[in-house]
Amino acid sequence: MQTDLEFLKRLVEIPSETHDITQCNRATELMREYLEARGVLCTVEKLGDREILCAATTPGKVHDYLFNAHLDVVPAGPELYKPRIEGDRLLARGSSDCKGAALVIAQVLVEMLGKADVGAVFSSDEETGGATSAEVVRLGYDARKMIGVIDSAPYMITTAHKGIIDLRLVAHGRNAHSSLPWEGDNAIDKLMDGYAKLRAAWPKNAPDASGDQWFDTYSAVIANGGTAHNKIPDEASLLVNIRYTTPGDADRIEKFVRDTTGLEVRRETWCQPFVCDENEPVFGRLAEIMRRAWPDKGVGFVRMNGATDARHFGVSKAPIAVLGIDGGDCHTDKEWVGIRGIGEMADVLSELCLG
Repeated sequence: MQTDLEFLKRLVEIPSETHDITQCNRATELMREYLEARGVLCTVEKLGDREILCAATTPGKVHDYLFNAHLDVVPAGPELYKPRIEGDRLLARGSSDCKGAALVIAQVLVEMLGKADVGAVFSSDEETGGATSAEVVRLGYDARKMIGVIDSAPYMITTAHKGIIDLRLVAHGRNAHSSLPWEGDNAIDKLMDGYAKLRAAWPKNAPDASGDQWFDTYSAVIANGGTAHNKIPDEASLLVNIRYTTPGDADRIEKFVRDTTGLEVRRETWCQPFVCDENEPVFGRLAEIMRRAWPDKGVGFVRMNGATDARHFGVSKAPIAVLGIDGGDCHTDKEWVGIRGIGEMADVLSELCLG
């Protein structure tokens, strides 16, 4: 089907940065108006002041197929909210991540009116954790046949992604003048010593010769310690971001880090991995449709290192896949989405829903 380019331009012009609830709600309202004008049923749920749009071709919260994309974006300068066209590409903040995907879902809903039972959730805080998606799951929105989260690489079916644990490692010491180090107990030294033990004990943290990336990883991301050049600090901390593959493994990993480093360990963020069997029959049918649509793209199944709102839907009994649209350079000043690819993906999902 043809991509509704004019609506996409209007949508990306809204600076719906996650922290700005007013602008996120503007994007939600624009999508609601678009869908209702075409006969799609819409319900607006709320999480605090933040609005969450739930739309469907039939009444109710549970549908045969449920699709999700987010309307919030990462911060950008005002110039990136002025869409520009270069060939078949539209360049703007949020064009690929994830408003182009939201348009795919909107066009599927309109196309499937009177033909199939399809629902959608347009969340508005995915970039900071996806509490809005978690809220609609709590409210009972679900699917019978498949859930599709459109927030991944194009032409692939993602059936797993890693969970996240943010652990803050904290070292405690004793103040002293920096000219008399023997009178103090330097917390930064203790922190570095503990982190060195973690680095030595952690299994491989990079792909091997086969290119396999499906293993647990850690990254030191934020360090804090010290207040003056002439004072030995009595406390220092390091935030370590861990991506893990096995559901239920968070407690074991936290204990491993604590025992290995000998430091105080505080868990600040945590979410489960999302893992689904790629042999689900609905995935086979989806793959067949995608291969017909894009015979030269090497359509297949993948697992991803990043995280999406798919993890919030993991309580569902329906198979869950993370899909993508033609686009790239997300979170940069070159972010783009393929205009033709939006309509193509809408065709693919529409054919799936008719099966």
